[in-house]
Amino acid sequence: MKTTLHCSKIKLPQVVILAILALLSQFVHAQTSVSTIGTPVIQNFNTFSSSGSQPWTNNTTLQGWYANIANANPTAYTANDGSATTSGLYALGTTGSADRAIGVVPSGNIGSTVSYYGWRLKNTTGSVIKVLRVSWYGEQWSQNAQTASAQDVKLYYRTSSSTITSLTSGTFTTADSRFVAPKFATGPTGAINGNDQSNRALVVAYITINLANNSEIMLRWQDVTDANNQIIALDDVSVVATADQEIMFDAL
Repeated sequence: MKTTLHCSKIKLPQVVILAILALLSQFVHAQTSVSTIGTPVIQNFNTFSSSGSQPWTNNTTLQGWYANIANANPTAYTANDGSATTSGLYALGTTGSADRAIGVVPSGNIGSTVSYYGWRLKNTTGSVIKVLRVSWYGEQWSQNAQTASAQDVKLYYRTSSSTITSLTSGTFTTADSRFVAPKFATGPTGAINGNDQSNRALVVAYITINLANNSEIMLRWQDVTDANNQIIALDDVSVVATADQEIMFDAL
């Protein structure tokens, strides 16, 4: 017996279609929301793979996170313990450990290659954000006994009432916040454990802004190629917003 199937068109109400389109647009232009005054927004990078190479897409692999190496957006990241010498984006950590940090091995001539990481945040608190407390750990995952000068990673920021997706265009302001890798006069060259307390340090910045509700801020960390470059990584980033310019103190 032959069976005939009849398919009918389902017409969705316009309000449902608009809701679906709005949801899709959030994925296209996703960013991390700062939704509550006084509540930390945290990224510890532990969703990175602890082995092999994996695809990297800006604002997708880690929501709201962007990377740029020598004016190019990376397409992959690789788990490594600090022994890497090939230019690229890396998930730094001890072998097999789920504890990861984001870092790069740059390419190019000294001082000519700049690498960036960026965290795109949107104010959804319903209030004007007056101050952002940004804390992060700088971690050194390799050392070179021949390094001629200290190497650092510096924090900058840019605000806008519209979408920010570029780490290289627009005007970024220094947050006067940086991690400086120690200068080793002697010692071995190669991988070191960035999780050791002697190889990592907490850095804190207070950014005074007037970030209106639904406006965005891009936090950008800058790493410039140095002589005999050392691998510096970023870890345990925390952002706390306040709606007034109160004086905040960190615990001693």
